[in-house]
Amino acid sequence: MPVSSRLRWLAGWLLGAFAIAGCAADTTTSTESGGVAIQLELADGTEIDEVSYVISGNDMADMSGAINTSAPGSTASVEVYGIPEGDDYLIMMTAKSTDEETTCSGSAFFDVSVGQVTNVMVILNCKLPQRFGGVRVNGKLNVCATLAKVVVSPLQTSVGSQIEVFAQASDAEGDAIAYAWSATSGSFDDASAAVTMYNCEQPGDHTIAVTVSDDGFDYCDHSWDVDITCVGDDGGAGGAGGAAGAGGMVGAGGAGAAGGDGDGGAGGDGGAAGAGGTAGVGGTAGVGGTAGVGGSAGSGGAGGSAGAGGTAGVGGSAGSGGTAGVGGMAGSGGVGGSAGVGGSAGSGGAAATGGAGGMAGTAGVGGSAGTAGGGSSNECPRLFVINAIPSTIQPGNTTTMVETRGQDTDGVPMPLVLTLSAPWGSFDNTDNLQLPTNVVAQNATYICDRPGPVELCVDASDGECVRTLCTNVTCPDDIVP
Repeated sequence: MPVSSRLRWLAGWLLGAFAIAGCAADTTTSTESGGVAIQLELADGTEIDEVSYVISGNDMADMSGAINTSAPGSTASVEVYGIPEGDDYLIMMTAKSTDEETTCSGSAFFDVSVGQVTNVMVILNCKLPQRFGGVRVNGKLNVCATLAKVVVSPLQTSVGSQIEVFAQASDAEGDAIAYAWSATSGSFDDASAAVTMYNCEQPGDHTIAVTVSDDGFDYCDHSWDVDITCVGDDGGAGGAGGAAGAGGMVGAGGAGAAGGDGDGGAGGDGGAAGAGGTAGVGGTAGVGGTAGVGGSAGSGGAGGSAGAGGTAGVGGSAGSGGTAGVGGMAGSGGVGGSAGVGGSAGSGGAAATGGAGGMAGTAGVGGSAGTAGGGSSNECPRLFVINAIPSTIQPGNTTTMVETRGQDTDGVPMPLVLTLSAPWGSFDNTDNLQLPTNVVAQNATYICDRPGPVELCVDASDGECVRTLCTNVTCPDDIVP
């Protein structure tokens, strides 16, 4: 029958049963035993199909039974006859739901008087099944990882080239740190590495971003972004060489031609050939044209004046690349000096009249135009970063990883070399690693041999230029020097 959680009680009604006997003369009324009537009402959606009871006390044999309450409208009620008169009888009642999840029990004492009705209230307490679970929470604080350094270099390069990107993060608890690189265009060699290369794939302005996390990017994330530019890689075509100078008349040298363009740069104007002098005087060397990519050629030196019967002086040196011509014999014009790298100036014309003691010269031939060339130069290396991970070495350890990165775009006069140094301690695994686009890297190990702060430095040298970067590392106090 239905059972209610708000009403879980058993009402027992103990009704005295009586017997009447009559005799003609001697008529007495004898009631030697009584009875009990019990009714149970429960409701909460749980079904109880049977209620058991046991009546005991006063050396009476236990009276027990079960009340079938399965039919609709049935009540847990029973009448038991045959209980002798007496005090302190005990009735115990038990019940169990059909799903055996709810159990009930209760008891009460009562007295039986002959010919009397005894009312008994039995409180039946029911235990509901477990319906809830619990949770035990142990809280743990986590300080999110944070970015300590981001280096992106260069900020502009051509399509098809690479940009080196570097990030360093720290975590207060020493948790593992994950890195994630992203960009509005282009790609990365390894988007999950702390140090990697970004590939310029489309021209234009783009943004590179790095995010770090120590909880799988669930809640903790710290980001930084950098704007970069990818440009087209088309170079300018070299200019055409200048036209040959016209042959000079007797005594006059031909004019020098304009220098041609070099790679991407405009060629300089050719210098004028020296005019043929009078007997014994050498012509002035022409001014060299501007070199292409590189420095300007220097001016040719002037020829020396011929003395009577003597030789002309030697012309002065040109700038980078060109050499002044050697002066001619007395009576002849000096030979024009070379222009910048590659093109030669035309020969100056011979003097018309010989000086005293000198022979008369013949007409000079106009010089051929040379192609202007670039002057030699060296592009110094770049040094991107020196990074110690971690920068503070924890007690029990003596080492930290030291990352360095540099680049030498022209590779002259010798390949780039990275060299680490420190006032004390030592380095291991200091090999120079060659990466794309002339980048040189080191993934070395620094080994402490005493406690306290120490400055680590790296030199980047191409044999002519030296660049230096430094960073600080703190060795733990438990190191014994």
